[in-house]
Order: sequence, then C-alpha cells, then structure tokens
Amino acid sequence: GTGVVTPSRRGRRGYGDALSPREREVARLVSLGHTNREIADVLFLSPRTIEQHVAKVLRKLGVSSRADVPAEVPAEAPADVPAGGASNT
Repeated sequence: GTGVVTPSRRGRRGYGDALSPREREVARLVSLGHTNREIADVLFLSPRTIEQHVAKVLRKLGVSSRADVPAEVPAEAPADVPAGGASNT
C-alpha cells in the first residue's frame, strides 16, 4: 500500500507553549509599559491583532495581567523596535 502524503503547513511554524518571535516582541513592548495602541503603531499592526498577541502571551506565560509580564520577559531583550515607540518625523 502507498502512504498518503499530507501537504506541509505553509508560512507558519507551530511554537506550542513557547512564544513566537512576534509574541516575544509584543511581550517586550508590554513589559516596557506600552499600550496596545502604541504597540500596534510601532509594529504596523491593528490594535485587535495586538490584543490577540497579548492574550496569547499572557496565556503562554501563565499570568493573568500585563503587569506580570515584566517578571517573565526581560525588557532588555534586543530588538529592532526603539523603546520610545513610533515617531512621527
């Protein structure tokens, strides 16, 4: 008998309980005290998308509040996004 070949998932890799690179970036910005709107502006995403990322971050870290994120994610993690948020220059 021949085996069935299933198509591989395209584009996205499953991270399980680990934070994806995007979730790590959102967590870093949350830990720096940024609002969802500020994070959305910096990452060029919608506030709703950021809400979903924040919810996943909280779930994966096992915390119930944004205030608990700094204890779980070091704010000094290197990233391409400036800590001050988006500029309008």
